[in-house]
Amino acid sequence: MKRLVMAQRAGALARRNRLARVQSGLEMLSPVACLERGYSIVKDAQGHVVSEAHQLAAGDSVSVQLHRGSVDATIDHVETQAESKVEGS
Repeated sequence: MKRLVMAQRAGALARRNRLARVQSGLEMLSPVACLERGYSIVKDAQGHVVSEAHQLAAGDSVSVQLHRGSVDATIDHVETQAESKVEGS
């Protein structure tokens, strides 16, 4: 009987540890956690998330979500990754 109780406790501890690891992993992926680390979320005038420079053009309005607050901005210049590689060569 004692072995059964010890096995149950060990199983419960293992499940608790696994849950803590999963929770930690999910917290790292959270948009809020990303903002806390200094990243921002940029949205175009229609509210769509901007993930690539080519989605914007000079003169476009964007909203930038920061960890504490947000700012509105207007795009002055757009440089795509292909342009960056050519200029950096």
